[in-house]
Amino acid sequence: MHQKISGETFIRVSKSYVVNINYIDSFDNHTLYIDVSEIPIGEVYREEFFTKYAGGFLNSD
Repeated sequence: MHQKISGETFIRVSKSYVVNINYIDSFDNHTLYIDVSEIPIGEVYREEFFTKYAGGFLNSD
């Protein structure tokens, strides 16, 4: 499914989650917050998330 949706709007953040970046309320080094949901950012996907979503301005450490 992830391969069929837009890579500009959606990003995989863990093995179990693909999220729409327009709905991310906030995040820290290990968790995304969308409304009342907490979604873990997987180790494998962390660098890609910070590069794409934060434009590389934030360090994933």
